[in-house]
Amino acid sequence: MGTYPKGPYKKAKNHKVPSLPGKERWVSKKTGKSVYDGTTNNLAERTAKQKKGKKPYTRGNYELQFKVADHRSTDKTRKADEKKVIARKKGRFNQNPGGGGRLPNNTGRRQRK
Repeated sequence: MGTYPKGPYKKAKNHKVPSLPGKERWVSKKTGKSVYDGTTNNLAERTAKQKKGKKPYTRGNYELQFKVADHRSTDKTRKADEKKVIARKKGRFNQNPGGGGRLPNNTGRRQRK
């Protein structure tokens, strides 16, 4: 079972970003290389927060691309995929080497306050 369907990413300028789980990447318009890769439970909300927070990759030099997750995937499988992608691509704006953000649900770790 794959976490994401095979095929290319969708470009946000051509498609509406859905409120579904998936992965996003910001790509340089000049070089075509990925500068940020991330995974989220709500693509539309995440990208809106990034634009509102004025992240450096949300400016005009980069374009948003996304993939919606397979309906059978879980937080854990999406997080593992994110770690692999970040380790392989080494995006300029990724701060941690793979998924330093949210914790997957039901990991047995204490909850954040």
